[in-house]
Amino acid sequence: EVEEETAAAVVADSSGDAAKVEEEPTANTVIPETNENKRPNSLPIVQQGDWSAYFDVKTGVVFYFDETTGTTSWDPPFKDFPRIVMEGSVPKVLDSSSIGNISMERALGYIGVDEMAEALKWEEAKEEERRKNAAKKAAAAAAAAEETAVVEIENEENTAAVSTKPEGKTVEMYEAVKNAELERLEQEKIVAEEKKVREEEAAAAATAAQLAQEENARLEKERIAAQYAAAKEREVAAKLAIQEKLEQELLEKERLESERVEKERLEAEAAAAKLAIQENLEQELLEKGRLESERV
Repeated sequence: EVEEETAAAVVADSSGDAAKVEEEPTANTVIPETNENKRPNSLPIVQQGDWSAYFDVKTGVVFYFDETTGTTSWDPPFKDFPRIVMEGSVPKVLDSSSIGNISMERALGYIGVDEMAEALKWEEAKEEERRKNAAKKAAAAAAAAEETAVVEIENEENTAAVSTKPEGKTVEMYEAVKNAELERLEQEKIVAEEKKVREEEAAAAATAAQLAQEENARLEKERIAAQYAAAKEREVAAKLAIQEKLEQELLEKERLESERVEKERLEAEAAAAKLAIQENLEQELLEKGRLESERV
């Protein structure tokens, strides 16, 4: 009975230690005041690590948000975070070379139609980064739990070896319990890795679907632009054809007018020639009468 209780206690202690692994805060960790009402309603002004600075357009106040834990703070999360000052009613980043800066227009929420896809990409990248950080922390917690369990088992083994001299049966039972615990931890590690792989595959599939959707949207936009350009070319060709037709009609009208003027001129010349002939005949007739009179 004592041997069985000892083995059960080892299993319980190992399981409890594996379940109680928590992330200890480091010396640089800042625990800011929380305000659940201050949720980001725009793109960040600047981002460094897990923390981002946001400008609340409604209140005109800059606040800080942890993208991983969802914690908000009115004060900068750490000393090296880029400094932000207010110029009038507009925030300005003094450390303009900081990684993660974006345009102030987008930070204030003035996002145009052409920038909406970029904003969506940024949100998807941020969500992907959150998933990766969560997977890393889960893997680190599992590894720490496994290491802690192994250390505890080794400590229990060393303590038991020093305090007592267990018989062969107790040693075999202890080894069996230790091997079972190690196998369980290995299985948990395998499950965590498989879950991480599935999450990465799902994220990759979502990214591929988003890229395919963006590509389809781009192709549709190009098709519409090509149709518009073709319609514009047809419209220009129709206008040119109408203009050419009007010019042809104008030339034809000028030609007919010129022919009419020429015809009138020729008719006038013919009438004048006919009148001259008639006058000549009358002169000849008068001359003939005069000569006949002189002869008589």
